[in-house]
Amino acid sequence: MSRPSLDTLIDIANALGLSAEDLLVDSLTHSASTADSEIHRLLLDCNEIEQEILTRMVKEMKAILYGLGV
Repeated sequence: MSRPSLDTLIDIANALGLSAEDLLVDSLTHSASTADSEIHRLLLDCNEIEQEILTRMVKEMKAILYGLGV
């Protein structure tokens, strides 16, 4: 069985509007797809600026939680 190159996988993922992880999720031994998460669904409804702001906020909140030992 032949396997596609990494470039081909990236092209397929981009054409389908998926992340490479979502494309391979059923093939991975340890996968944690975020496609069905509430945060992912909320971000899909945002424009690019809103996505950037919310992503930055989530990263900052995660750092705070890490600092608190959560």
